[in-house]
Amino acid sequence: MSVASAITDILDGRSLSGVTGARGVWRIRGGGRTGSNLQESLLEAACREAYPYVYYDESPPIEEVFAGIRAIHDGCWQVPLGAHGTDLLKWIYAGNWQLCATPEPPQTIPDLCRASDDEVRAFMKNASVSLIIDAFHDNSDWVVGCT
Repeated sequence: MSVASAITDILDGRSLSGVTGARGVWRIRGGGRTGSNLQESLLEAACREAYPYVYYDESPPIEEVFAGIRAIHDGCWQVPLGAHGTDLLKWIYAGNWQLCATPEPPQTIPDLCRASDDEVRAFMKNASVSLIIDAFHDNSDWVVGCT
């Protein structure tokens, strides 16, 4: 299964509280236990099907569960296949991070939380990104795009 299929299976065609969108772009207004469960599921699916890149200013904690994460360039980390969503959220819980699945990491990713759905799709097409998750500063609002 592709990473896009795994994410689409979670988000598409379901009535999920706080989730809006279609055609490959969803906006998630999270918070609470339900929001955290959805976030964990999405991160887990991303890491089950790909070696995603995380753009985040903070280094991963020095704990064994993060040992497989490797630095690519300043603020860009590659997450190993099979990483757990719960563990990733322990690192990126504060928000202001982006995750993408792509053969090569883009040098930068625009602020997609404030972008239109068409701008999210255009970025994904131009950067050859199959999955993008952009988390707002408090980690409760996410934009998810997949192709």
